[in-house]
Amino acid sequence: MREKLQLILDGYQELTERLGDPAVIADQKEYTRLAKEHRSRQPLATKAQEYLDAVDRLEQAKHIQSHSTKHVRCGTSFMLMVMIIALLVYSVLPYATIIQFLGVEGRIPELAVTIIVRLMCLPLIAGLAYEIIKWAGNHSDQPIVRTLMAPGMALQKMTTREPDEQMIEVAVAAMQRVIDREKAMAT
Repeated sequence: MREKLQLILDGYQELTERLGDPAVIADQKEYTRLAKEHRSRQPLATKAQEYLDAVDRLEQAKHIQSHSTKHVRCGTSFMLMVMIIALLVYSVLPYATIIQFLGVEGRIPELAVTIIVRLMCLPLIAGLAYEIIKWAGNHSDQPIVRTLMAPGMALQKMTTREPDEQMIEVAVAAMQRVIDREKAMAT
């Protein structure tokens, strides 16, 4: 079926090209005949293209649905890794020493220093978590990595679900726009 529809589209494209041929334009009779044929084939060619596009989108959606949403680099795993590293880092930070070094006194100023120190550490914690997740993604076939990432994978079962067809359609359309824009910027 695809081949037959493609033949219709190819014939329509050939007619379009012939209509631009200077020899055809010079021969009014031939030009009029081809223009009428072109006009009569146009709705069929449009529907053939729409059908082929729909089939392509359906095949793309089936391909996308064949992949699982669960993977080591999921944002859920990343957030869990950030929390675990933050707990480890914040539990060993010498807040009392930092507060004493800065000469801060009083409950509210000490709390402010603690919050500022934690905020200053957050980019480092997130960066470390990112590097761990990235490394785990490249080594996800190793048993130790699967064991270390198991909590994140279990959490994904609670926080993610398989996309429905509309979600996939939106994702594909958005990705296509990004690809088209990058191609346009590259040229």
